[in-house]
Amino acid sequence: MKSAVVPADIIETGRYLVQVVDIEETTSDFNGEIVEQFKFQFEILSPETHKGRKLTAWTSQLFTAKSKLVKWGAALLHKKPEEIEELDTDELMGLRGIAIVVEGVKKNGDPVSKIDNLIEYVPKDGG
Repeated sequence: MKSAVVPADIIETGRYLVQVVDIEETTSDFNGEIVEQFKFQFEILSPETHKGRKLTAWTSQLFTAKSKLVKWGAALLHKKPEEIEELDTDELMGLRGIAIVVEGVKKNGDPVSKIDNLIEYVPKDGG
């Protein structure tokens, strides 16, 4: 599974408050094998210096308690992965999470910002 910033410029490694703005079904070619994936698009809400920028990340459509899809869904829904028995990606639209962004390297050697993980967002006011 891969994730990258779109457009292809780099943002600093760190934590960013993001909101799901789109999820689409897609496929990718991994060493000649076609794999079904979800393409998530997030919008950065905070910090202000990056507000409005878009991040795109992919997850496998594999549904297991340890899959990225279930972990991200659980974080967005404020649940534990083992509490997710089914997942409708439409229900994730508009939800917020904290994207952990790190620097990676593309196959061609260029640097790229990647979403390494998505964790639960808990507002400071508890709401």
